[in-house]
Formats: sequence, C-alpha cells, structure tokens
Amino acid sequence: MRDGIRVSLEPDQLDNTTLAVERDIASADIERRSTLVREIADALMRLDAGEYGMCVACGSEIPAVRMHWVPWTRYCVRCQKANESER
Repeated sequence: MRDGIRVSLEPDQLDNTTLAVERDIASADIERRSTLVREIADALMRLDAGEYGMCVACGSEIPAVRMHWVPWTRYCVRCQKANESER
C-alpha cells in the first residue's frame, strides 16, 4: 500500500466476464473449424470414391456454381434446405 492506494492483482468481475466471453468465442471458433475440417475430409473421401459432386440425399448432381462456392457440400440446394428445416 502506498499513500492510501492499494493495488489488487486479483481479477474483478469484469475481468472474469471478459475472460469467459473470450473463452466462449475461442471455443466456438475451434468447433467451427473442426466441423469444417471434418466436412473437407468427407468431401475428399467422396472424391476418392467417385461420388464427389453428387448429392448424398437424392443422388442428383450438385450444380458447379454451388461446388465452386462450397466445395465440401454434401447436398444440392433443395436437400440442404430440407435438411436445415428438419433441425
């Protein structure tokens, strides 16, 4: 203590909240990246099996423009929408 001022090295509630938010953001980022890696690995297996570019739900060919923007996609747009609405 110096001249009536005490310095605390303990984290306060704001510090704890900030750290918790940063941990949550990092955890969500790790989960998102992990999911993307699994989706890419799955796409590579479909490529090896000669099934790349085919919808795994209906078997139709996925349009090239969709494959260009989401090359790891498993579904055509119609089946993707149906899959998302089921969740």
